[in-house]
Amino acid sequence: NKGDAVRDILHETGATSSTASILFVGDDVTDEDAFVALRPIPGAVTARVGEPTTQSAARYSLDDTRAVRELLQTLVNPRT
Repeated sequence: NKGDAVRDILHETGATSSTASILFVGDDVTDEDAFVALRPIPGAVTARVGEPTTQSAARYSLDDTRAVRELLQTLVNPRT
């Protein structure tokens, strides 16, 4: 599942350190395992795309793909 895949990637890359930046965005029930796997990682940001639900393990929600694009653009080109 995606949770196992995320854990493997984190282990292989050493991304569990406090200096790592982790962003996982998903819109499907299959993404929930990844949201759960990332919860204990300090600084990991998880966001569910679509209707907000209290049943999601993601910390944040984004309305649609346009909101995802805006988030990524902000991260790449922050306003100073």
